[in-house]
Amino acid sequence: MRRISSSGASFLTADALSGALFHLVTALGISQTTESLNLPTVNITGKRSS
Repeated sequence: MRRISSSGASFLTADALSGALFHLVTALGISQTTESLNLPTVNITGKRSS
């Protein structure tokens, strides 16, 4: 598990997803572009949240 932090918020995610997100952010930085992502989340009780 890895913690991702952005804009004052953070969340835990699986290693594979954090690695893919790192590669995406790196590629966006190199190309000087942006992208908006909607990631499904689950809160501490296991309920889906947005």
